[in-house]
Amino acid sequence: QLYEDFVYHFGKKFVGKYGDGKKQFNKRIVVATAQGLARLEEDSEAFNYFKENTECIIFDESHTTPANTFDKVCNSIFSNAPYRW
Repeated sequence: QLYEDFVYHFGKKFVGKYGDGKKQFNKRIVVATAQGLARLEEDSEAFNYFKENTECIIFDESHTTPANTFDKVCNSIFSNAPYRW
């Protein structure tokens, strides 16, 4: 639903989806699943893109996410993002 809302408001040109079989990571806004991000291999194209190009991450439902998944996503993949909520 969140992905659909972002597409509606910002357009498909600017919104990507990562997870659930989709790997659209080179968009201005990406709606991703924690499980999809946790499966990223270090030094893969997507991992490096997220690490180098992410300015802001909003992690919803973090209380339902396993600690090792949360750690990898927030403290590894997005460790360079200056704004993390």
